Formats: sequence, structure tokens, C-alpha cells
Amino acid sequence: MKIETFLMLVLSLALPATAVAQVRNSGFGARGPVPPYFTQANVENFRKSGWRCPDAAEWPQWWWGLYGNAGTVDFPRTGGVQADGYAKLVGTGAYLAGYHGLKLEERNYVYTIWARGKGRLNLRVLSYGQDDAGKTIQLVKPGEAAEGKSIAVNSGKWVRYRPFEKWDTDWVDEPAPLAGVTIAAVLGAAKLKTTQACRPYHFEEPQQTVQIVVEARIRDGRAEVSVPAFRYHTMVVFRFARRP
Repeated sequence: MKIETFLMLVLSLALPATAVAQVRNSGFGARGPVPPYFTQANVENFRKSGWRCPDAAEWPQWWWGLYGNAGTVDFPRTGGVQADGYAKLVGTGAYLAGYHGLKLEERNYVYTIWARGKGRLNLRVLSYGQDDAGKTIQLVKPGEAAEGKSIAVNSGKWVRYRPFEKWDTDWVDEPAPLAGVTIAAVLGAAKLKTTQACRPYHFEEPQQTVQIVVEARIRDGRAEVSVPAFRYHTMVVFRFARRP
């Protein structure tokens, strides 16, 4: 059987009644109804079921599923990770579903979720593939279907998550942080003032620049520092003052 990736992404937030959390996906840009799949009539049916939600013109396309306990869903157009749109869910056990809906391809997919707020983010997918005859089927067996994850979210900043464990072949893992690196600078006639290390944030950290002061060891006219653990690359800055 030929297994490929064709996923429907379901986002849910189990939160206290007064809590707010936000979920962003890169597909929140295009908006508006797409008849006959989604119209204002669908929105009115959600409202009759107890949901508080905007008119169809404000809904991101292909993010039209609401499940679980009725809550509040909104789609601000600004304020996301890149000052763009995102989804805001308020309630306990409120589910927002998006449909991938693209052609099956010979490729791997990496799903990244950005979230902020306080509560629990539950991520689930429906996985599809092709049988030996080329017919599209839903994958349900362990090892074939992608498994979801439940994530505790507690941050006022956007944090990136990779919600699914490695399950496909040829998946590129995030490298482990490199530790134990030591570098040195020759002082000459200068006097060392401070040393700082600066690196990009890791995917599991808030989006920010990580900058810390590191202690230097002075010996034999050299300033040696142990570089804090990093992935991919980092920067170490020595600040000097010329001796009088």
C-alpha cells in the first residue's frame, strides 16, 4: 500500500470558561464564503447551536468546522506571529477544524503550530493515503496514521510547537543543542569589559533573540569563554577597552 500525506487538521482548546487562547495557521489569510461548501447559512446554523462567531466574510477559507462544546471563535486580521491573522477560541472543549484538501504528493510535510494564551491545546489530524489500486483511503492503523498531541499552553507570547511525533520516513529531526564549545580571544593591549552570547530562539521557545552575559576566564593574555549550548549557529561578542 502506498502511504502519502493528506491531512485534516483539528485544533481544540480546553480552557476555563473565562480563559482566552489563540491559535494561528498560515492558511488564515484568504477569507470569505466558498459556495456551496460554506456560506452565511452555515454560520447561522453554528449560532443556533450556541456558538458565537463572525459572519462568513470574516472566516478563513477551509477553516469552517466547529465541534465539541459551543464557545466563541473569532478571526482577528492582525496581531498574529507576523502581524497577520489568527484564530481565537474561548471556551472549554471547543474544536476548530481545517481541511487540507490538496492533491496527494510524493513528499513529506512538517506541521508547525504557533499558539499563545493559557489552557490546553489538543491537536488531531485525519490521515489519508492510497491503496495498491491508487484509491484514496483513510489511514487508521498504528504506524500509518499521524497521531495528535495535547499541549499545555501558558505564554503571553507566540510559541512555536511541532505537534506530531516523527512517523514518516526521511523526516529531518531538529538537531540536539551543541554544548561544550570553548573559544578564546587574544587581549593584547586591550582590557576585556564584557562578553555576551546571542543566538536565535529554539522552536520550543518564545519568538525572541536569546542573549546572555557569559563569564570569561583570563589566562596568559587570552580571554576564554564556554559558549552556551546552541543549534545551527550563535554569536559571541567580546567588548574591549584600551588600557590607559
